[in-house]
Amino acid sequence: MIRRIHATYRLSAPAAARATAERVHAMHAERCPIYRSLYRAIAITTELQFEAVDEPGAGGAAPRELSG
Repeated sequence: MIRRIHATYRLSAPAAARATAERVHAMHAERCPIYRSLYRAIAITTELQFEAVDEPGAGGAAPRELSG
């Protein structure tokens, strides 16, 4: 029987997007149909792992997909 689920969201984006990403992460469950269907029976937690990257075209690294 599944009693709990923990999802980790990994995001690489410019540092200026951190506040937006955190705000969206904080409110996404209330709009997620899967969460809304399961949360009464299964403890669901999430975390956001934010990796700040240089702005594209600013001479820094381009965003990359994280694995793991």
